[in-house]
Amino acid sequence: MWDLHTTTDMKLLLLVCLLTWPGITSAEETGFVTVAEGDDAVLPCSLSSKENIQQMIFDWKKDEEKQKQVFYYVKGKYYNYGLTGQDQQFIGRVSHFQDELKFGNASIKIRNTELADNGSYTCIFPEKQNSHITLYVVPELKVRPNISGAVLKPWVTILGVTEDGTQLECEVKRASPKPDVIWQDHAGNTIPSQKPQMTDRGGSYDIILLTTVTKTDNYTCTATQKEIKHRVSAKIYVPVNVSDSSPPWITGGFLCTILLLVLAQCCVCISN
Repeated sequence: MWDLHTTTDMKLLLLVCLLTWPGITSAEETGFVTVAEGDDAVLPCSLSSKENIQQMIFDWKKDEEKQKQVFYYVKGKYYNYGLTGQDQQFIGRVSHFQDELKFGNASIKIRNTELADNGSYTCIFPEKQNSHITLYVVPELKVRPNISGAVLKPWVTILGVTEDGTQLECEVKRASPKPDVIWQDHAGNTIPSQKPQMTDRGGSYDIILLTTVTKTDNYTCTATQKEIKHRVSAKIYVPVNVSDSSPPWITGGFLCTILLLVLAQCCVCISN
């Protein structure tokens, strides 16, 4: 007759053997990967046994509900190399590490990451193990023309010349959310400007920003909408005539000096 404790111990021993058998495991690994937008992301996945997987099958999918096909490997064939069906979002941007397959490494690289790449990924070895990776792409401020309300390129112009210098105008239209608008010189230094002239059209903003400059330079007007990670700018070259900005007494004195020199030269010629 079997002892109850003996039977239970044998079952536990059998379970341990199955779980530790090379390449066989039910454990699911998890991890997180964070990259800056535009950088490459490596999503790690390896068999715990480190066995050669060149003649095996592994599958990468994104999002549990939509199950987007990211990368699929079948005994030497994979997307764009004998296999089709990859989701449009990842075509031409995903690769694996061929030389690492013999060590059980099924990691993939996503090139030039986009905000749409954010989400959860699953690396699947049928009847072996799954790995879950969450990818977070940190957005950067850049031009995003396809977002509703994103500022179009600012309109910049020279309004005229005053006794204080050359006056520049930057105009932004139909922006939502409200952007921050600044003037900068070629070195990226922010230039003091007048208070923005703002018109609120029901959550859509028109903004005019004026500034006055006294030096010849390339000047940039930049509009930033941090909420949607959008930034756009426009440049203008401003030639400043030094003589125009000189005080009248300096200009008059210079002309008088020239006139006196001419008269002196004439006197010398006459006396000779």
